[in-house]
Amino acid sequence: MSNSKKKSKKKHTQRKVTQTKSNHVNAKTEMSSWKDKLSLVLVASAIMLSFLAFSDSLNNEWVNWDDDKNFVENKLIQDISSENFWKLTGEIFTTDVIGGYNPLTVWSFALEKMVFGMDKESWKWWHLNNVLLHLFCVFLVFQIGRQLGLGPIGAFLLALLFGIHPMRVESVAWLTERKDVLFASFYFAALFYYIKGKKLNKEFKFIWFIIPLFFLSGLSKIQAVSLPLSMIAVDYWLEKSFSWKSIFYKTPYFFISLIIGSFGFFVLSSEGVLLDSTTFSFFQRLFIGSYSYLVYLGKFIYPWEMSPLYPYPSSFETIYYLSAFPFFGLVGAIVYLWTKKKHVWVFGLLFFTVNVMFVLQILGAGQGFLADRFTYVPYAGLFFIAAYYFQQTDLTSIVGKAIAGVVGLYMMLFMYKTYQQVDIWSNSYSLWSHVIEHYPRTKVTWGNRANWLRDAGYKDLALRDYSQRLSLGQDDPEPYNSRGKLYFQSQRKDTLLLALADYQQAVKLTTEKAKTDGKYRDLLPEYLVNLGSTQARLNRNYPAIETFKKAEALDPNNPNVYFNRSITYHNIGDYENEQKDVLSYLKFRPYNGAMISNLATTKRILGDYKGAEIDYNRALRYSQIPAIYIERARNYVALGKFQEARKDAQLIIDNGIALPADLRKNLGM
Repeated sequence: MSNSKKKSKKKHTQRKVTQTKSNHVNAKTEMSSWKDKLSLVLVASAIMLSFLAFSDSLNNEWVNWDDDKNFVENKLIQDISSENFWKLTGEIFTTDVIGGYNPLTVWSFALEKMVFGMDKESWKWWHLNNVLLHLFCVFLVFQIGRQLGLGPIGAFLLALLFGIHPMRVESVAWLTERKDVLFASFYFAALFYYIKGKKLNKEFKFIWFIIPLFFLSGLSKIQAVSLPLSMIAVDYWLEKSFSWKSIFYKTPYFFISLIIGSFGFFVLSSEGVLLDSTTFSFFQRLFIGSYSYLVYLGKFIYPWEMSPLYPYPSSFETIYYLSAFPFFGLVGAIVYLWTKKKHVWVFGLLFFTVNVMFVLQILGAGQGFLADRFTYVPYAGLFFIAAYYFQQTDLTSIVGKAIAGVVGLYMMLFMYKTYQQVDIWSNSYSLWSHVIEHYPRTKVTWGNRANWLRDAGYKDLALRDYSQRLSLGQDDPEPYNSRGKLYFQSQRKDTLLLALADYQQAVKLTTEKAKTDGKYRDLLPEYLVNLGSTQARLNRNYPAIETFKKAEALDPNNPNVYFNRSITYHNIGDYENEQKDVLSYLKFRPYNGAMISNLATTKRILGDYKGAEIDYNRALRYSQIPAIYIERARNYVALGKFQEARKDAQLIIDNGIALPADLRKNLGM
């Protein structure tokens, strides 16, 4: 090798070493940048403005769209207490909810139930936790922006866009979407440590932070599988090129993604969720995916229409095919930008793409083909592009001031729209009324709004909505079952007969559909139980028992079968069979104080007073309802323990409840 070549190589090596040292210095500076006053003020401002945008969500309730299944009706959440905490925690982490495996999210609901309860006043604390997790993500996004080279102003805009963009609302204001803010908290934390290790050239040191955070993110929501791809996008931004070596080093993370993704795919498949929403073929869904991708890009600029539900169209529309042209044009543009070394565009679009591509509903999972919540993490890439170019602007110039003014107005518009959108999630009525404005021919909207009106006591309005729902199609059993529940609330025989007719129709339609559709086979036991309960209320006890037996044959693990049949056996005085059903029920719901009390009562009636005493005491550990004290007092009388009986009787009186005549007579009170 010639001397000139050796000198050139030596100079190149020296430049590389100098550049590496410089990168390390910059990394240290950026990592400590949050300590400077300007960064503190700006990140605090982004957090405060984001909180203001979502503050009204603290007044919201839960909604009857997955919230009911995730925690309101979820027995693992309802029954959890300090005594069974670890047992039910184990069940939460081994159980899916409506086809999704998000155990850490569900577990967070269990913690909230234990701390705050599930009454009307508690919901503000549940919503506050969603908001706090969102604000934590805002903080992390600011920090990531600084580490990726943005100055304080650029990082501020990045964090503010992330915090107040209207497309955030669904993820923050909907309690069920705790999944988004929780998975993103761990996701961004893992990405933060990855960048930190990358810039300090100590990637292995931080892997012990990243891997646990990655698993926690995946246990919150399956969308976390994209983390290794986000890391590759970060590598490109930091190194200004792609490297096969760098990709190979992501093997452990890809392995974790494979575990999370495979398990999630298995759960969705076993529940029949995939490819179950429409009759569209896989080929057609590819075009639905390209269309959705473009819509998400457009709504980044301005979300022109926002709906909690974007239902699949009744037929495949031409626009979905046409979307392939701009989609592939965009792909070509990204390649062009890459060849021209427009690194910020490539990084931002790549980060967006790798995080949104798994939720484009190509395989299908849910009732809608679009969802605002799917953009929660992906938009961070697009926000980065905007923040990068904003910080390049000379804000002291006339043009720069004009740009800053436009951006400021844009942020105000976003905050206003976000604040408005939060109000849509106030309750189920406001939610479904909004969807009905956009999609009045969607069946689920009328049915769900009717269910809320029914439960809130607006009978006539509920009947109107049920009629509207049935006008859109009478071959679905669900609205008959739901309307039957409304009629079942009545004490009038003629109205109970209407409930009976609706439940019979629901059972008939479900039986027909169950021959070919597993979803309806799963629903049939519930509808049979409702039918049997109505028969029992009409004093048709023996037909009711036969109906319950049919439900048990289809689903022997359905506790509602045993609950309702035990009441029917009690009505006809068959206390031995009642006791058997109560025991069967308690195998599934061992912490139900009222049913433990029913077990004690059957023992008392059958003469087992000692056994009844034990069970009454056990029932009161889980529920302190007055009826249990009344029944225990009666049992104490039978045992001759009059002093204990008087204590229970006095407690009943102190609670403003009239003492039953038999106790007044036996206790002389």
